[in-house]
Amino acid sequence: MKREVIVPPGWAMPLNMYSPAIKVGNALHIAGIVARDSEGAIVGIGDCGAQTRCALDIIARILAAAGGSLADIAIAQVILKSMADWPQMNAVFAEYFPHDPPARYSFEANLARPEFLVEIVATAYLAH
Repeated sequence: MKREVIVPPGWAMPLNMYSPAIKVGNALHIAGIVARDSEGAIVGIGDCGAQTRCALDIIARILAAAGGSLADIAIAQVILKSMADWPQMNAVFAEYFPHDPPARYSFEANLARPEFLVEIVATAYLAH
């Protein structure tokens, strides 16, 4: 099966050696996405809701570059710096997925930089 790296237009280079997403067949595996702008600066420092919104916007751009949309996400894994931020993250998720949300689980862990409050990993299945 063909393996294709998906990089959305204006993507800030990853912090480490990884691709933003890999498409294999109709499956799209999206790497852990954190709140960074197109120049690599951290967005929403101290605000988990703003960081969640930024990460989901980036995920939407990745999906669009692969020919999909947020509706194609089957599962999302949400890593939080602190579970105390779960209500903020969940409220933003509800905005982006008001109907038929993807399967999801959340857990607490240290993230790559102390300013990051949330990281989102997702798997989507595209129609093509």
